[in-house]
Amino acid sequence: ATDGDEGAMTASQLGGSVPGDVRLDPTPPSLPRCQLPPAGRLSSPGQSCATPRPVGATVSVAVGFLSQGLAVLMGVRDERTIGLLGAPQHGIVTHSQLLAAGFTRHEIQYLLDRGRLEPVHRGVYRTAGSPRTWDQLMLAGAIYASGQASHRSCAHLWGVDLAGTPPIELVVTASRAPRKPGIIVHRSVDLPPGIRRRGIPTTGPLRMLAELGAVVDAEQVGVAVDSLLSRRIVTIDGIEHF
Repeated sequence: ATDGDEGAMTASQLGGSVPGDVRLDPTPPSLPRCQLPPAGRLSSPGQSCATPRPVGATVSVAVGFLSQGLAVLMGVRDERTIGLLGAPQHGIVTHSQLLAAGFTRHEIQYLLDRGRLEPVHRGVYRTAGSPRTWDQLMLAGAIYASGQASHRSCAHLWGVDLAGTPPIELVVTASRAPRKPGIIVHRSVDLPPGIRRRGIPTTGPLRMLAELGAVVDAEQVGVAVDSLLSRRIVTIDGIEHF
């Protein structure tokens, strides 16, 4: 070896016979490295090799698209199912109804967090976008209290106009004592199964007339009697023998 040419060896040193004492380099030549194309551009047709996208990155992109697709499908399913449940109930759905429809507790909480459901009472929800009506509040209260519309609320459902919007007024069995601001609750030891008016459980018209005098004056009771008689919902004989 000579100065400045360390690592180079002569043919005689390698034990071979090469004319002209050609110098050989024991280090094999390095292969040309592939050049990555600029970001956002495909490799050119003449390029001999290209580095593929890392597997992890490809999987992440695929999972991202899949998650978005599933979220859209779940959103459509959620809206459809909730709509079907709430349509005959003035836009009201219950926690137990959602569980029975296949929703998990986590999914119900997600719908509440996203504003797709709005709490009215414990375990009773209003579907987003449904009209806010007296009927909706009345049904929500009846479901929450496990009761029936009674007194002034019942009169309203039977078409009696006592002037003004009636309060949310319910009757429940004597064993129950629900308390909720905005709901007037009466208790009864002989509460028969309710009748549905506009999808809301309510007491019958004869019982309503018998109870109405406890919360309104005699003049308004007379208005209720005349209204029901004129529409043949009750009869004089039925009132006398109730």
